[in-house]
Amino acid sequence: MSRVVTKVGSALDERRESSLWTMMVGDVAEILTSLCARLQGRRGTASRARRAVDAVTDPEAPG
Repeated sequence: MSRVVTKVGSALDERRESSLWTMMVGDVAEILTSLCARLQGRRGTASRARRAVDAVTDPEAPG
């Protein structure tokens, strides 16, 4: 009986470690996604501002 309990306990520990690892990987992926989105947002804002300035200062722009 003790062999069965030991094996079940060991399997549960492995699952717990695997689950913890999966959660950590998911958290890191969310953090990276968030940081990348912020960076892209800043680039988009700078790009829009640059296009607006170019549109106003370009003598050949329609308008």
